[in-house]
Amino acid sequence: MAITLTEGTLAVDQAYRDESITLLRFSALSATLVVTRAWELSPAQREGYLTQQLALVKQRTNHFRMEAPQPAMLGPLAAEEVALTFEQNGAMLAQRLLLAELEDHLLILNFSRATELDEAALAAWQQIKQSFIPRHAGELAQ
Repeated sequence: MAITLTEGTLAVDQAYRDESITLLRFSALSATLVVTRAWELSPAQREGYLTQQLALVKQRTNHFRMEAPQPAMLGPLAAEEVALTFEQNGAMLAQRLLLAELEDHLLILNFSRATELDEAALAAWQQIKQSFIPRHAGELAQ
């Protein structure tokens, strides 16, 4: 199986599971996108994952504010999204947190910047969400 990295492609003949953290910086927007995955969660853990993560952010930050989670889409996948702001290490952060449930794990996207999300940043976030094309189940790394 080929694994594509920014720097090139690796050929791997062993089964693997992608547990990477993807961090993309958008300099023109002063924004960052972090993509993570949560594996091996029970149905109850999956259901409470967003609430648990928001509770951790609230506990570890100051001036925490969030809107109610809203239904969203990640490409063709149903997802849940929440807008939040908080202070961390003396800096205010604005964030959009999106969680999509795949067959065997959760995919979490976190789009943030150190100022409010302006029109350009929100447009970029919408484009990122709309552009997602999931792999078919047989194509997912194990």
